[in-house]
Amino acid sequence: DFVGAYEMRKEWMEEMKANKCHGCPKLEQHFAVADVGRRLQVTLEELKYKLSDDSLQLMPEFEARLSLLKSLGYIDAENVVQLKGHTACTINTASNSAFGELLVTELIYDGVLTPLDPAEAVAL
Repeated sequence: DFVGAYEMRKEWMEEMKANKCHGCPKLEQHFAVADVGRRLQVTLEELKYKLSDDSLQLMPEFEARLSLLKSLGYIDAENVVQLKGHTACTINTASNSAFGELLVTELIYDGVLTPLDPAEAVAL
């Protein structure tokens, strides 16, 4: 309802005018301090989440995937992507599997696709 919204706005404006902060000569400084405090609070909440169990529950799966990529030679000990990793990144499979690109890359590097005609290789 428009009239109700107008009346509510009018009340808020009156409350703002009555507030002692409205005429404060240091309003900008106080606002800056409050803004810094708010930003620090947001940062604190983000850090608390990053340290929480909710944030870390996927860590074992992530570590397992890194271990697999290292053992297959897609990344090195410092987690730098190697040639096989770049190859896997350029492959686009229609597979719903999370490892479709790895499977095709392994087939390429193992020479399985070499004796096939291009049409046969694409059909895989």
